[in-house]
Amino acid sequence: MLKKTLAVLAATAIISGALWSWAATSFQLQTKLNNAGGTLQVRNNPVQTTAGSIVYANFTTAAPVPVKVTANPGYKISSLTKTGVAQPIGNYTTHYSTTFQKSGGATQTLVAGFTVQKYTVSASVSGPGTITPASALVSYGGNAVFSSSPNTGAVLLAATGGTVTNLSGGPVTFPYASPVNITVSNVTGPGSVSATYATVGVSAGDGQTGMVINKVTLRGTMQGGGTFAWSQEGGPAVALQNAGTLNPSFTPTELGTYVFRLTQYLSGVAVATSTTQVKVVDSLITAMRTDCNSCHSATGVYPTPAAFTLWSSSNHKALGVSCVNCHTTGAMPTPVNVATVDSTTFVNLQASAGPVGAYYCAECHSAAVFSGFDTSMHKTMGLKCTSCHTQGPHSPEPVPSVCQGCHYDGSGTVPNHPVEIGRTVICVSCHNPHSTYAALQGNLETLHYGNITTGAYPATYVTSRSSCTDCHFSTVTNQSIRQAWYTSGHAKGPAAAWAAYDYKTMDGCVQCHTTTGFVAYSTGKVTTAWGVSSDKTKELLTCRGCHVSIVTGALRTLAPISPYANDQSYVNPSVGESNLCMSCHSGTNTGAIITAKLQGGADFTNLAFTPPHYAATGGTLYAKAGYHFPGRTYQFAATHGNLGATDSKGPCVTCHRTGTYGHTFRSGVSTLCDSCHGTLMPESQRQADQASYSGLLEVLRAQLAAKGFVYTAAAPHFNERNWGSGQTGANTQGAAFNYVLLLREPGAFGHNTQYAKQLALDSIDILDNGVIDDSVATLAVPTLRDAGAITPELADSVIGYKSRSVCLYCHGGSANTTTPLATKGHPTHLTGLYGPGAYLGPDYGSCQACHVASTALHNNGSPDLKNGEGSLCQGCHAGPPPAWDTTARIDCTVCHAATAAVLPNGVAAPYKANFGATGHGRYPASNQCTVCHDANATHISGSLGDNARLRMANDNTLCSYCHNDSAVVSARFLNMSTHVTKEGAPISCRECHDPHGTANASMIRSTIRGFDIAYSDRVNGLIDTVTNRGLCQVCHTTTNHYRAGVPESGHFTSGCLDCHPHNSAGGAFKPIGGSCDSCHGYPPAPKNTATGFGGYANWQNARFEDYSGGGGAHLVAAHISPFATAAEGWANCTVCHNAGSAGSTPYHKMTTPVKDHIDNVTVMVDNSLRFANSFTIYTGARLTNTPGANATGSCFNIACHMSPSARWSTER
Repeated sequence: MLKKTLAVLAATAIISGALWSWAATSFQLQTKLNNAGGTLQVRNNPVQTTAGSIVYANFTTAAPVPVKVTANPGYKISSLTKTGVAQPIGNYTTHYSTTFQKSGGATQTLVAGFTVQKYTVSASVSGPGTITPASALVSYGGNAVFSSSPNTGAVLLAATGGTVTNLSGGPVTFPYASPVNITVSNVTGPGSVSATYATVGVSAGDGQTGMVINKVTLRGTMQGGGTFAWSQEGGPAVALQNAGTLNPSFTPTELGTYVFRLTQYLSGVAVATSTTQVKVVDSLITAMRTDCNSCHSATGVYPTPAAFTLWSSSNHKALGVSCVNCHTTGAMPTPVNVATVDSTTFVNLQASAGPVGAYYCAECHSAAVFSGFDTSMHKTMGLKCTSCHTQGPHSPEPVPSVCQGCHYDGSGTVPNHPVEIGRTVICVSCHNPHSTYAALQGNLETLHYGNITTGAYPATYVTSRSSCTDCHFSTVTNQSIRQAWYTSGHAKGPAAAWAAYDYKTMDGCVQCHTTTGFVAYSTGKVTTAWGVSSDKTKELLTCRGCHVSIVTGALRTLAPISPYANDQSYVNPSVGESNLCMSCHSGTNTGAIITAKLQGGADFTNLAFTPPHYAATGGTLYAKAGYHFPGRTYQFAATHGNLGATDSKGPCVTCHRTGTYGHTFRSGVSTLCDSCHGTLMPESQRQADQASYSGLLEVLRAQLAAKGFVYTAAAPHFNERNWGSGQTGANTQGAAFNYVLLLREPGAFGHNTQYAKQLALDSIDILDNGVIDDSVATLAVPTLRDAGAITPELADSVIGYKSRSVCLYCHGGSANTTTPLATKGHPTHLTGLYGPGAYLGPDYGSCQACHVASTALHNNGSPDLKNGEGSLCQGCHAGPPPAWDTTARIDCTVCHAATAAVLPNGVAAPYKANFGATGHGRYPASNQCTVCHDANATHISGSLGDNARLRMANDNTLCSYCHNDSAVVSARFLNMSTHVTKEGAPISCRECHDPHGTANASMIRSTIRGFDIAYSDRVNGLIDTVTNRGLCQVCHTTTNHYRAGVPESGHFTSGCLDCHPHNSAGGAFKPIGGSCDSCHGYPPAPKNTATGFGGYANWQNARFEDYSGGGGAHLVAAHISPFATAAEGWANCTVCHNAGSAGSTPYHKMTTPVKDHIDNVTVMVDNSLRFANSFTIYTGARLTNTPGANATGSCFNIACHMSPSARWSTER
């Protein structure tokens, strides 16, 4: 009983403890979503999403219970109440986490509320436009609409951040000139929109009045970017010149009103347009009379009653400037009138005429006119525009005598003028009334008096030794001469020739670089300095330098001089008046100075550059000044050097003092040129040649730079000192010397075309690989082009210029013209591929080969040919040359004869003496050269073997063309194949055969691989047992037999072709059959056998052996099956002869004929058939060569014969 009681008490205690524990940890949590917009989750309970209802959760844990509140996208948490207490939200707008624990057993709660998120969308505008509103606050997922408009004259280029529509909701295309809406849809975050505007606008210009057959220029303007286009909308159709500009022009041929529209486009969309009209009349005066004179007649509107009368005789009218150009076509009164523009100063008074205070005339005339006048003495003295332009703007040109009223005295002269000046001289020919102090035109003031404040000290007209009368003489002629001279190089004060140094203080230099020095030199050969450095003036070449008298124009007289310090034996040719020019324009040294340094032992690995003198025209004209490369001929004194010989003017005066160019001393194509060149030398051609020459020099500069020699404009031009050693160094510096010489003599391309061209080409050529080998077009230019040193266009230009012969300028032509080089034998020799043109070349040398290269004889009216030993005709043509005027081809054998034609370089035409006797000439199908050779292909190049001229590209293909045709060749020569194999490459027929024939049979070459070949016997002539380099030996180096230079002891030395025929199926000389039966039977049959063989199932490939006993018992079925064929190869032989090995070594010697090498026969039974390797298996045999007696043996101790067999042969 007691035990039961105790048990009950214990149970009760347990239950009471559990109840107490439960009561201590249990509590209830109530959660609620006040509104939609988020979720709530208690611990891992289902997510609470429904708004307005309370969810109850009971817990029996003392551990914290997690609760998470999450806002949906586009919403934020707006309120949180935890067990009646509001919670601060802070940054927890998207999610909130907390925990709950039992607190006194009371129910706990959490209530969450949400609100929709709102985002700001801002707006911005770029350029001339507006956008509203500046920003918008938009609920999540909502939309916002912005309005944007362009300012006047602007267009919308782009809009971002939303959808752009017009005000009706339709799509727009940019650029767009009207207001738009920009809609931002489904806003999910902060955003922005923008609109970009640009100003646009065009004006086609004011209306104009023009004259028929007179050019009219439209004056359009455009604001903003994009493109524009002109179109015609009215009037007779015309084509606008320079239509791609804002100022196109046209020349009307019909009267009428022409209307033009100017349209501006952005991205292909028209954004602005404007029209203008041009009224075209037959008389501008009549039109203005009709349109203007009704009011502005002589008795018309004040204050310009005579406006029309004055205008109709003015330069304005002559230039097509009508009334409306200045006064516009606006309604009257015109905005340009005496109230808006001062009628005496032409200054704008009101904005309707233009910027107030500016000169109205500056609308058309240069601003320098007005800025100069504002600072001039004329304005300082109170003169106004109308003081000189006395008739006002309607006839603005001053009368010639306008200056006389102020500047002339009573005697009709200008007091204190430096030179006497008469009434007929127009002052403005020298003076500019609009400039400072009414001084000399342009920069004449500076040139006369200089400006020594700069420190540069240019040369000037007025110096310490000059006088006005050095240049000035009061005649119209003298005035025109001075104005021409002013534009010449002699008058360029800042030029290096006058200003680079203080030449008057330098001995020698004074003779050419100062007028005073030249006068001293030309009269007494005085070359010492005459000036002092304290005198800052520098002279240039004025009139008295060349002229004894500027009144008469008489020239100074000079004898030819010796210009070169390094070659005083040379004297310039006497060229009359041009001796004056040659005295200073020949240079002072030649390229021979470099050669002299080399001969003197100079170290070109450490040697400063020796530059030539500037403008060495005489040195190029007479082919003297350049560096001449060793081995090259430079005999090109120019024909131009003969100009002026008949009238003693000489070449310089004849070309540079023509009626066209006068004292400018420039030159160009003139009527004088036509006397020799005819119509073949227009000015455009001269300019093209100059451009080509400049391009050639640019390639030379690039070539020098590529070798490390960089040209600089400042002397000494090249700073490098290591030119290379010896002759190489001299040649490199010589190339640099030639570059500077030709660069500083820019007229060399015309003075002496051939000499200048050869100097440049030889210089490029020597630099590319150290030798002159005509590699400019093939090596130098492509290398520079590929390296990016020159452009592809320049490369093409120079290659074309190089290939053009200077003679062709006058003598060139085509087959359809009658110029000399297209007549008689010229095409054959120069342009025909079949002639020697490739050898003679395209340049001057091709002509020089036949013609005398003498300037004395050039252009004398007849062709001057080389005769006698010097005649190229006699040198090339072994016999009498063909008639020059024939166009018929000569036979091949005329040159390829026993007495062969020989080129000047010693190359003779090969003589094919055996062609008819032993070559292809024996056969009718191939007895002409043209059967194999193309008569029209490139022929004579100066080298042997480079132009085979074959009709087909490959020699074997050419041979097969006939030898594979049964209608052409006999069966013996049909389908001939080439050698069966050759290491590294296929073999060619011509390696062994010469189709032209030789002293050998079968056209076998007399020499192969440098060894003489004799072949006349097809049986015994293939192997040479003396030299061991016969026809079948000379090429073989790795073969088993017939190796070059090695005596043959193991193979036949005759009858090779019996086994190795030329037409073997697998390739020429491949052994017949190519199997075991090629050398012996398969199997070898005994000579005394009674057994038949040679048919199917009866040893069909068997053949009698060639020595007694050799065939033996092969024809025994147990030894070799009667069904065996040669195709089975080693299989039936190795059992007894090769110890089972399927290879040819070591037992198979392959030495023929077998009858002479019986000792090479080996019997070695396959190991698998032996009883023991130590046992004798074949005995009694005597494998003895003749004349000894051979004998066969017995076989035993093997699987076949366990006791000695009968002898192998019943004969031996």
